[in-house]
Amino acid sequence: MVNERRELHKTNYPPQSLGYQIFPPVLEGRIRPIQVFEQPASLLIRPTARQKRELSGLGINTLSDLMGLPFTEFRQQVNQWGLLTYNLSKYFREDLAIGPEGHLLRAIFVDTPQIPIPLELEGAREIAVAAALATLRENEREILGLHFGLTSSIRLTIEQTAGEIGIGRVQARNIETLAFRKLRHPSNSAVLSLFAPLPPNSLGKTFLGSDFGVEINKQIHPRSLENLRVRDLNFAQWGDISYLPLSLLIRWDKERFSEPVSQEIKQLLAS
Repeated sequence: MVNERRELHKTNYPPQSLGYQIFPPVLEGRIRPIQVFEQPASLLIRPTARQKRELSGLGINTLSDLMGLPFTEFRQQVNQWGLLTYNLSKYFREDLAIGPEGHLLRAIFVDTPQIPIPLELEGAREIAVAAALATLRENEREILGLHFGLTSSIRLTIEQTAGEIGIGRVQARNIETLAFRKLRHPSNSAVLSLFAPLPPNSLGKTFLGSDFGVEINKQIHPRSLENLRVRDLNFAQWGDISYLPLSLLIRWDKERFSEPVSQEIKQLLAS
């Protein structure tokens, strides 16, 4: 069932299990669809052929099976267990924690770091992404939903996505490219950029020490500065506009977006 979801906690697993031992703190409290845990474990941790046989011998097929396995048993029976646990932990940190909306935003705003958004902002990000996707055509939404896991939190390759829809890979890629262009338009990017990780050399990261534009939105003093938009603050490189003193950056007014922002999202950002 696509709508069945589960809240992630370390205590979901027995104290001596693999899941309990390597559960990353960044996952605590996040909610993900049940289908995520029903994925084949071999697709997530990339074991060797020998390790696949060993996992099969232990009765390990899905991610849930692997998480519930006693840690000592896993350590004793699976060769190179350290590499497998590293791959699993990496999947937690760089895939499950970031979430499908996060992966989509990283594709829209290229060259952004791969870091998870704070837990308390996930709901606002989901609403912002849904509002932007509503401006696309149905086939564009379908392709992005399958490719980035928005449909079930299980990401498909562009080839798999094309196969699911019944079109060619090139056509699917072209439709996706057009969808990206629409999502990068100022009418969408003004809000979406708030929830994309800031590049290391961005203004917001360099001077305000924030990882996400929405965090900047909450800490700056509300005074207006004409024509300084949030995406400029988030993604402009300081070397490109070095004539702007820092005093100007902290005068940006969150109520003076140059593009329209829904009242619902404004309230979420202000909370």
